[in-house]
Amino acid sequence: MLTADIRSRWLEFFGDRGHTVVPSASLVSDDPSLLFTVAGMVPFIPYLSGLVPAPYPRATSVQKCIRTLDIEEVGKTTRHGTFFQMNGNFSFGDYFKEGAIGYAWELLTTPENEGGLGFPERDLWVTVYEDDDEAIDILLHERHELGLVLEVEADAFDAPAPPLHVLHVGHAAPFWVVRVSAAVGSAGMAAVPAPVECSRRTSRSMREEN
Repeated sequence: MLTADIRSRWLEFFGDRGHTVVPSASLVSDDPSLLFTVAGMVPFIPYLSGLVPAPYPRATSVQKCIRTLDIEEVGKTTRHGTFFQMNGNFSFGDYFKEGAIGYAWELLTTPENEGGLGFPERDLWVTVYEDDDEAIDILLHERHELGLVLEVEADAFDAPAPPLHVLHVGHAAPFWVVRVSAAVGSAGMAAVPAPVECSRRTSRSMREEN
């Protein structure tokens, strides 16, 4: 699947679910506290913070972003980048955690021939903030609604895998913040872990960098 396919699938998926498709804003941010647009949420900060009424209840975008905080590391590792696109779906008082988790899991696990990204559920790991059992309950309900059954298999570390791969994380990671006065909070994530050998090489490169 090409980057263009991911981009079009994202916008079509959320557009079909009542989200206004918003074009990418300028790389030079209108926010006086930022020089560049560093994240997909930046153009929506006035709506998220309540400074300006949102012109739509929900929106989606693929935003061009640029970051320079770690620009000296670009090219040295596979984990640092400067220019990228960030896909986002946003709700302005319309839906919250239940809707966000439901949409994310549906998009990730729906087969490619049905417009999704086609990730096997058994390969996905998710993070939740500390003791956020509500998020886990929502995800379990969503899996049931989609009629998905997860096969219990060995994970990348040769240990029995649970029916749902969940990692509880604290305040330090991942905690999302763009600027002091913007919307901030813990960020739940879904990812496909790298194979063991890749993880070992990454860990080794991190130690060498430090």
